[in-house]
Amino acid sequence: MYHPLETSLLRAARARGVPGANGLGMLVHQAALAFERWTGRPAPVDAMRAAALDAVGS
Repeated sequence: MYHPLETSLLRAARARGVPGANGLGMLVHQAALAFERWTGRPAPVDAMRAAALDAVGS
């Protein structure tokens, strides 16, 4: 899940010291791999991450 970036479940887990992650990183890296496979060029991962964060309103 990547919207909202921090759910109440993630917040509660982190408060108890349990590591957790939202799904935005996975989404970005799946898109990067697809970009590289389709274009044969390195993916602009930082730009893709920034665009994803912008899209979810972070």
